[in-house]
Amino acid sequence: MNKAEAGKRLLDRLLDLKAADEQSLSAVPAWQQARAARPPQASASFWIGMQAVRSAVKNQKVFTGQADNPAVELLFGGLQNVLNSTDWLQAQLQIAETSLQLSVAAPFQTDWIPENRQWFFGPAASGTVPAVPQVTELLGSVGMYRNVSEMWQRAGDLFNADINDRMAEAESNLGTVFGGRDFGDEVLGAFGPEMQLLASRQRFSAEQPIPAIQLPAFALVLTMKDAATMRPELRRAFQSAIGFFNITGIQEGRSQLEMDMQKTADQELVIARYLPPRRPTTGEAPPVPLIYNFSPTVAFQGDVFVLSSTEQLATEILQVPRQPAASANMRMELQAAVASQLIADNQQAMITQNMLTKGQTREEAETEVGVLQQLISLVQGLTLQLRPDTAANRLQLELDLQLTPATAEAGQSVREESDRGN
Repeated sequence: MNKAEAGKRLLDRLLDLKAADEQSLSAVPAWQQARAARPPQASASFWIGMQAVRSAVKNQKVFTGQADNPAVELLFGGLQNVLNSTDWLQAQLQIAETSLQLSVAAPFQTDWIPENRQWFFGPAASGTVPAVPQVTELLGSVGMYRNVSEMWQRAGDLFNADINDRMAEAESNLGTVFGGRDFGDEVLGAFGPEMQLLASRQRFSAEQPIPAIQLPAFALVLTMKDAATMRPELRRAFQSAIGFFNITGIQEGRSQLEMDMQKTADQELVIARYLPPRRPTTGEAPPVPLIYNFSPTVAFQGDVFVLSSTEQLATEILQVPRQPAASANMRMELQAAVASQLIADNQQAMITQNMLTKGQTREEAETEVGVLQQLISLVQGLTLQLRPDTAANRLQLELDLQLTPATAEAGQSVREESDRGN
């Protein structure tokens, strides 16, 4: 008998053990339900009884009704209600030649989601992510259904007093920028609940100042409910924000932003570009500052609104085709090849930084950066998505890690050596 078969028989015997006053795990209905749903191709499977977990750690933050971080609430807040209501969680791991997949499933009922978190899944948990613009050298994206206006207005139920105070201060300041409009209701409420965050590698032309440290460009893509009303409001608010930033920049000695506007038949861009750095009359020019990674831009096309860190990315988002929308509440993607290229772009800056901050020799710093690049090269990409299935009363969180072929071959060799040893 091989080790795998022996282990299986031992586990079956443990599951069938029954104390005088306790029910065996194999007789628990929730375990039977989860085991029946386990796919036969799973490499490993784990089952957790959530009632016991809640009893053991009932005072932990994950089981309380309020969050300490608005970003965590935005991404995962609705899962808190599922964890507080479900009887069980089941995790399944599948290992293939070029991928590693982890799926976590739990029972799901729409009536588990209270009114103060309806913004997370949408009516009848029907909210889905928007389509992803297929921009060049896309580093990563996060698409999700979130009614942020409702979340903002429910802040008193969702966050502690300190966060509510800070949100009230932010609302007052942002209301001024938007001409006295109520930020939670009239500004955030002017957008649909589907949102997309993108990041991509920048491409600098020979005419541009190339910063010593090259950051990725990033953008937020939203849909306006009433484009005719909101377009001039958003344009004016952006111009006011740039003007205020220039005033504070004078006081702090920063370069100034110059405004520009571009219009076509169906597109409009409002662009702010930093004036080129002054070249010294004598001596070598200093490194180009970090701010030259940015050319803040807002763009409009129909009911689409884009707020981008660069003109280049905003323009591309309006022009490129979109990947079909996924039937998921949230979907995250990361491309390792682009991440590796970003490290290559900044290799010398990272080496210098390590030497200054960590006291490393140049050889040590180069080795550390090289190891980071090698680790990233083991992976092709990563996808994480959250999918509620109301027909099956099931919620699934799926992680898919795509490995490079070389990594997969190495992993297969290790498994073969292990099998020969056994």
